Amino acid sequence: MLSTFMREVYDRLSRQGRVCQCQRNGVNGISGDCVRCHHDTYHGTYDSSVYGCDNFVRTYILRYMAAHVCMAQYSMENTPALAERLHSRTHIRMVSLGGAYGNETIALLDLVHRSNIPARVTAFSVDRAVTWEGYHDWMVPRFCELCGIRNCTARFVKADVTSPANRIGADVVFVPWILSEPYAKAYQLRILENAVKLASDDGFVIVMDRAEDAPFGVVDGLLDKLQGVDILDVADCICRPIYVEIPANILNEYNPKRWFRTSYRVIRKAAQAA
Repeated sequence: MLSTFMREVYDRLSRQGRVCQCQRNGVNGISGDCVRCHHDTYHGTYDSSVYGCDNFVRTYILRYMAAHVCMAQYSMENTPALAERLHSRTHIRMVSLGGAYGNETIALLDLVHRSNIPARVTAFSVDRAVTWEGYHDWMVPRFCELCGIRNCTARFVKADVTSPANRIGADVVFVPWILSEPYAKAYQLRILENAVKLASDDGFVIVMDRAEDAPFGVVDGLLDKLQGVDILDVADCICRPIYVEIPANILNEYNPKRWFRTSYRVIRKAAQAA
């Protein structure tokens, strides 16, 4: 079902063409080419205003979405305690900090669909870049429609992930790539503390980022500072092919990721004493 859905995404978004609005409007233009923009910004040599460019975020989806969905699913399916929890719940709650267009939401929904988990799903994608909202509000409901999922509530929440979080009792909280964003580097510990606060007692937090050593050299030090958590899994440099068919025109024009390469950490919030 994910391949069927992604074909719709590729067709709809690629028909809009690849025209850089940044230079045309004099806003943070890098090279005049949105694909080149992604190459040039990969190592953090940019500010977060690039996410205000609709063409940049659309190109981001075309290049990375399939790989990122497979990546998020891998971490859930290959953490036995988390997989067991998801299969045992009648109501699964998930939050993604820096969740953009709903990548982790779709990863969870696809897992629920493929595994025939009869659970209600409530998911929140928290991001301060409102440019993602329209894509989230089209893609998540459309994926549910294709899968026949009727018991899902998914919301895009415009908020800064560094702001204080309310406890909502999430079964799983994703922290995907946000810690290596340039603007977030001064707030990394706060973001992790927010993620733990959002999780339920005995809930899970998945910290996922680039496979390079640099992000996780910092992350591992920060995790040692967190109170009331256990580190369940340390996965470094996981590299796998994606299982989504990509049309030839997308391969030629956008050079999307056909493999995912990532590192992640899975931590579990300790249950509170009665």
